[in-house]
Amino acid sequence: MREVENSAVVAISRVFGALPHVTVREGLDGSVALESRSGRWQLHPVWIGEGFPQDVRRAMGESSHDSAAHTNAVMTANKMSTGARQALESAGVSWADMEGNAHIETGDGLFVLTGSRRKRAAEVRAFLWTESAGAVAEMLLHSALEGVRNGGNREAGQAPRPALIAATTGWSYPQVGKILQQFDAIGYTRKVGPERGRTSHRTIADAPRLLSEWASWYRRRPLSAAVVSGESRDPQDYVRQMESIFGVESVAISGWLGLDEVAPFMTTIPTATVYVEATSLDAIEERLVGHSELRLVDGGGRLTLLRAEPQVLTLSSLVDGRKVVSPIRLYGDLLRLGVRGDDAADHLRETRIGF
Repeated sequence: MREVENSAVVAISRVFGALPHVTVREGLDGSVALESRSGRWQLHPVWIGEGFPQDVRRAMGESSHDSAAHTNAVMTANKMSTGARQALESAGVSWADMEGNAHIETGDGLFVLTGSRRKRAAEVRAFLWTESAGAVAEMLLHSALEGVRNGGNREAGQAPRPALIAATTGWSYPQVGKILQQFDAIGYTRKVGPERGRTSHRTIADAPRLLSEWASWYRRRPLSAAVVSGESRDPQDYVRQMESIFGVESVAISGWLGLDEVAPFMTTIPTATVYVEATSLDAIEERLVGHSELRLVDGGGRLTLLRAEPQVLTLSSLVDGRKVVSPIRLYGDLLRLGVRGDDAADHLRETRIGF
């Protein structure tokens, strides 16, 4: 039994051994602890054998297996077949194999894709989503959306220059360049022309795939928020109060109310999500002190306040005199709102994004 557990751990280690700045430790219970600059996670690998579809069916049916009951279970095998991969991904189950291929998603912010179906297994590609990568992807997706609106290719378009991405997102130029190189390797973007110079540029090679994989990370991304309640049942009232307190230029709407502004979907608006320009969430909460009609609550409030990262307000647009976040950010925020949010996000993607 210990040999089987070790094989499962080895498969996980081979995946994350290809990633920079990731520490991998095996627990006494056969779990794997991961630590990187962007967080800590614990995975519970389950060995299923060679990696054929029947191995997946057997493992999925063995509900008595203690490891399979863990939230962050990862099915591992010698070499996961195409059919096995499809079965696991359809069921929302993470997997990895001894050749370094993996598709791992957890509910606490870890999203990893390795391997290439178009290349030999030895040519392993790996990517770990981080806050900086998420910001760069959001900027690229916004650019792709603008290209579609201007009549460009719905699946590809020219990417913004690294200097513009750095200035908009607040991440350093070297960090942005590093992420873009990783995106090139994965296939999200493609370098065109000479290595350097005015004619050198990037295209967004696969906007639909980038959006789906960014959104898969974003919906599980840990976010700190201030939830506000009061006497009014109308989310619009709370937004007007935030605009009065923080200034119209420092506030951008998202969530259900943001969707209603750009692509109406529901007859009633239950809540509003508002981004505010501030140095921290504590700074936002301090500004609310003295407004007795507003109460900070643990949950169930009509208004959710979030600190806006640099690109959020820059990429937002005016709708009837009010700032609304970009459709890309709105799409990600809707996916965080449960089952109805998934339906609303699909509606937004079909009607306003187009890829």
